Amino acid sequence: MIQGKLIFLLGLLISTVSLFGQSATGTIFGTIVDGSGAAMVGAKVTVTLEGTGSRDTAQTNERGDYIFPTLRPGTYAIDVEASGFRKAQVKALLVEINQRARQDFSMQVGEVQQVLDVSATATTVDTFSGTVKEVVDSGRVVELPLNGRNAL
Repeated sequence: MIQGKLIFLLGLLISTVSLFGQSATGTIFGTIVDGSGAAMVGAKVTVTLEGTGSRDTAQTNERGDYIFPTLRPGTYAIDVEASGFRKAQVKALLVEINQRARQDFSMQVGEVQQVLDVSATATTVDTFSGTVKEVVDSGRVVELPLNGRNAL
């Protein structure tokens, strides 16, 4: 009896530890440079989830890098602001589960009221590991050419 409970608890522990590797979030990261290619230190980066309007902000580090590591899947807008430079924007950047979307910016000198609008499409190549990732939606699964819908 005790041995059965011990095996059950051990199995429960192992199954919960394996769940820590699962994540229902995505990441947006990138580098911000000026027109000459120098890193923009302290630039303010704001991401906005377009469906809900929720915002998160960060500042670039000494290398001009920024990161938002735990974003909910969805479509985001990114705004970048720095003193003496035009505001840069990216709209409709799709972030999916476990995706690492890289979005770099090159800031242009100008007035703060001027906005540089950048169109973006996140790549499906994971630049950290070189793997290609793609989310398969239910429509594509239904259209699979299976005889009798039996995948085996």
